[in-house]
Amino acid sequence: MSLALRNKPRKPHSKETKEKIGAAHKGKIVSQESRQKLSHSRKFKTGTPGWNDRPACKEETKEKISKALQGRVPWNKGRRKLT
Repeated sequence: MSLALRNKPRKPHSKETKEKIGAAHKGKIVSQESRQKLSHSRKFKTGTPGWNDRPACKEETKEKISKALQGRVPWNKGRRKLT
């Protein structure tokens, strides 16, 4: 059943359900450790600034990649642009 439901869009919650969910979460106390974990996970999600901060490739590595890719046919060669 889980395979059948995977990647299927779900119906949005009704306004009443959203209010019930919000009321259930009001007044909850979140520990400092949990806050730090949440903060860290949000910082490193894709699309947020800084998630991919890493040093640039060395020139030597760039040359190796360039040599490895020379002579290959591009994946989009001959394909039309969708307009």
